[in-house]
Amino acid sequence: MEVSQRILTFLMLLNCFDFNVNGHEPNFDLADMEFTTVVKAKDKECFYQYAKPKQTLRFEYRVVDAGFSKLDIRQDLKISFYVISPNEKVVVKETKKSHGIKSYGIKMAGDYKMCLDNTFSHLSAKTVYFEVSIDVNSEGYRWTMINELLEFDKKRNDTISRLKV
Repeated sequence: MEVSQRILTFLMLLNCFDFNVNGHEPNFDLADMEFTTVVKAKDKECFYQYAKPKQTLRFEYRVVDAGFSKLDIRQDLKISFYVISPNEKVVVKETKKSHGIKSYGIKMAGDYKMCLDNTFSHLSAKTVYFEVSIDVNSEGYRWTMINELLEFDKKRNDTISRLKV
């Protein structure tokens, strides 16, 4: 991957974080990224996303070009995609597809590795549109977040626990 493409990827990832002004803690609950990348022949590109239990990661990818668009050849628009959990297990895998939309319910907190794999292609680089988002609208996750926020408020503001009705 070229240096400029790495810097662009880093800046896009940095832009996804919402920093808490008081605690300076990144908010990973609102991560939503979409970009286009080139995966060279016999190579793969991997990206990372932090997620917590009860969240759902949603992935979408589509091969938009295989280097032959000027010749109007569209038969090699395929790429493999997989996701590896923090404990190094493959949790999502698709082999040689032109596009896909997948979801994965998070069971373990940590960094999930998402890879676009073009190692099977000997000649053509693939231009791939890729999107990853975290679904924070699931019912179980909303209640977890509400309870965490209430507990945080209770700890930060000790007057709540001292108030009497």
